[in-house]
Amino acid sequence: MKPHFENYFIDRASLLGEVLFYHLTLEALLTEIIRRSPNAPAESKLGKLMFAKKADECLRLGKLSKELHTAVMALNRVRNKYAHELGFEISFDAALALAKLCGEAGADFTDGVDGCTAAEAKTLGYDTFSLLNETFRNTFFEVACYQGEDEWLEFTS
Repeated sequence: MKPHFENYFIDRASLLGEVLFYHLTLEALLTEIIRRSPNAPAESKLGKLMFAKKADECLRLGKLSKELHTAVMALNRVRNKYAHELGFEISFDAALALAKLCGEAGADFTDGVDGCTAAEAKTLGYDTFSLLNETFRNTFFEVACYQGEDEWLEFTS
Protein backbone atom coordinates (compact mmCIF):
# COMPACT_ATOMS: atom_id res chain seq x y z
CA MET A 1 0.00 0.00 0.00
CA LYS A 2 1.34 3.43 -0.94
CA PRO A 3 1.50 6.12 1.72
CA HIS A 4 -0.83 9.06 1.38
CA PHE A 5 1.59 11.92 1.86
CA GLU A 6 -1.10 14.58 1.83
CA ASN A 7 -2.33 13.16 5.14
CA TYR A 8 0.90 14.32 6.75
CA PHE A 9 0.08 17.91 5.82
CA ILE A 10 -3.32 17.68 7.42
CA ASP A 11 -3.05 15.28 10.34
CA ARG A 12 0.37 16.01 11.75
CA ALA A 13 1.16 19.60 10.87
CA SER A 14 -0.01 21.02 14.18
CA LEU A 15 2.15 18.88 16.47
CA LEU A 16 5.13 19.01 14.14
CA GLY A 17 4.82 22.79 13.95
CA GLU A 18 4.65 23.09 17.72
CA VAL A 19 7.70 20.90 18.27
CA LEU A 20 9.71 22.78 15.65
CA PHE A 21 8.58 26.16 17.00
CA TYR A 22 9.51 25.38 20.60
CA HIS A 23 12.83 23.87 19.54
CA LEU A 24 13.65 26.94 17.45
CA THR A 25 12.74 29.21 20.36
CA LEU A 26 14.92 27.18 22.72
CA GLU A 27 17.80 27.30 20.24
CA ALA A 28 17.48 31.08 19.95
CA LEU A 29 17.64 31.30 23.74
CA LEU A 30 20.78 29.14 23.86
CA THR A 31 22.36 31.33 21.18
CA GLU A 32 21.61 34.50 23.12
CA ILE A 33 22.92 33.00 26.35
CA ILE A 34 26.20 32.15 24.65
CA ARG A 35 26.38 35.53 22.95
CA ARG A 36 26.09 37.32 26.31
CA SER A 37 28.86 35.32 27.93
CA PRO A 38 32.24 37.04 28.27
CA ASN A 39 33.83 33.75 27.18
CA ALA A 40 31.63 33.34 24.11
CA PRO A 41 33.13 32.07 20.89
CA ALA A 42 33.42 34.48 17.98
CA GLU A 43 30.13 35.37 16.30
CA SER A 44 31.28 33.65 13.10
CA LYS A 45 31.79 30.39 15.02
CA LEU A 46 28.56 30.77 16.98
CA GLY A 47 26.56 31.08 13.77
CA LYS A 48 27.84 27.70 12.60
CA LEU A 49 27.01 25.77 15.76
CA MET A 50 24.15 23.31 15.62
CA PHE A 51 21.69 22.95 18.51
CA ALA A 52 23.61 20.21 20.32
CA LYS A 53 26.87 22.15 20.16
CA LYS A 54 25.11 25.25 21.50
CA ALA A 55 23.78 23.22 24.41
CA ASP A 56 27.28 21.82 24.99
CA GLU A 57 28.72 25.34 24.90
CA CYS A 58 26.15 26.54 27.46
CA LEU A 59 27.16 23.63 29.69
CA ARG A 60 30.85 24.47 29.26
CA LEU A 61 30.16 28.11 30.13
CA GLY A 62 28.26 27.09 33.28
CA LYS A 63 24.99 28.39 31.85
CA LEU A 64 23.26 24.99 32.12
CA SER A 65 23.47 22.39 34.85
CA LYS A 66 24.32 18.85 33.77
CA GLU A 67 20.71 17.83 34.44
CA LEU A 68 19.30 20.73 32.44
CA HIS A 69 21.72 19.98 29.61
CA THR A 70 20.49 16.37 29.59
CA ALA A 71 16.88 17.58 29.44
CA VAL A 72 17.62 20.03 26.62
CA MET A 73 19.35 17.29 24.65
CA ALA A 74 16.36 14.97 25.17
CA LEU A 75 14.10 17.68 23.73
CA ASN A 76 16.50 17.97 20.80
CA ARG A 77 16.23 14.23 20.14
CA VAL A 78 12.43 14.50 20.06
CA ARG A 79 12.65 17.40 17.64
CA ASN A 80 15.03 15.44 15.43
CA LYS A 81 12.63 12.50 15.33
CA TYR A 82 9.79 14.78 14.22
CA ALA A 83 11.94 16.66 11.74
CA HIS A 84 13.60 13.67 10.11
CA GLU A 85 11.17 10.75 10.39
CA LEU A 86 8.03 11.37 8.40
CA GLY A 87 5.08 10.17 10.41
CA PHE A 88 6.93 9.94 13.73
CA GLU A 89 4.59 10.04 16.69
CA ILE A 90 5.79 10.11 20.25
CA SER A 91 3.75 7.98 22.61
CA PHE A 92 2.00 9.49 25.59
CA ASP A 93 4.22 7.45 27.90
CA ALA A 94 7.37 8.71 26.18
CA ALA A 95 6.12 12.30 26.38
CA LEU A 96 5.42 11.81 30.09
CA ALA A 97 8.91 10.34 30.62
CA LEU A 98 10.31 13.43 28.88
CA ALA A 99 8.28 15.67 31.22
CA LYS A 100 9.65 13.75 34.20
CA LEU A 101 13.23 14.14 32.96
CA CYS A 102 12.75 17.87 32.42
CA GLY A 103 11.06 18.19 35.81
CA GLU A 104 14.03 16.49 37.47
CA ALA A 105 16.23 19.09 35.75
CA GLY A 106 14.23 21.90 37.34
CA ALA A 107 11.42 22.60 34.87
CA ASP A 108 8.42 23.61 36.95
CA PHE A 109 5.19 21.73 36.36
CA THR A 110 2.89 23.49 38.80
CA ASP A 111 0.25 20.79 38.52
CA GLY A 112 2.80 18.07 39.28
CA VAL A 113 2.27 16.18 36.04
CA ASP A 114 5.96 15.33 35.99
CA GLY A 115 5.36 13.13 39.03
CA CYS A 116 2.18 11.47 37.75
CA THR A 117 1.40 8.13 36.25
CA ALA A 118 0.02 8.15 32.72
CA ALA A 119 -3.51 7.64 34.04
CA GLU A 120 -3.13 10.54 36.49
CA ALA A 121 -1.71 12.81 33.78
CA LYS A 122 -4.68 12.04 31.55
CA THR A 123 -7.02 12.79 34.45
CA LEU A 124 -5.35 16.21 34.65
CA GLY A 125 -6.45 16.70 31.04
CA TYR A 126 -3.21 16.03 29.22
CA ASP A 127 -2.89 14.45 25.83
CA THR A 128 0.40 13.95 24.02
CA PHE A 129 0.21 17.33 22.28
CA SER A 130 -0.43 19.34 25.45
CA LEU A 131 2.18 17.38 27.41
CA LEU A 132 4.90 18.06 24.83
CA ASN A 133 3.85 21.69 24.62
CA GLU A 134 4.05 22.08 28.40
CA THR A 135 7.38 20.26 28.60
CA PHE A 136 9.09 22.37 25.95
CA ARG A 137 7.68 25.60 27.38
CA ASN A 138 8.56 24.81 31.00
CA THR A 139 12.07 23.73 30.06
CA PHE A 140 12.56 26.93 28.06
CA PHE A 141 11.61 28.94 31.14
CA GLU A 142 13.93 26.88 33.34
CA VAL A 143 16.84 27.53 30.98
CA ALA A 144 16.04 31.25 31.07
CA CYS A 145 15.61 31.21 34.86
CA TYR A 146 18.93 29.41 35.32
CA GLN A 147 20.63 32.54 33.95
CA GLY A 148 19.59 34.65 36.94
CA GLU A 149 16.70 36.95 37.69
CA ASP A 150 17.73 39.94 35.57
CA GLU A 151 18.33 37.92 32.44
CA TRP A 152 15.28 35.75 33.13
CA LEU A 153 13.08 38.84 33.11
CA GLU A 154 14.70 40.11 29.93
CA PHE A 155 14.36 36.76 28.13
CA THR A 156 10.74 36.21 29.11
CA SER A 157 9.15 39.67 29.14
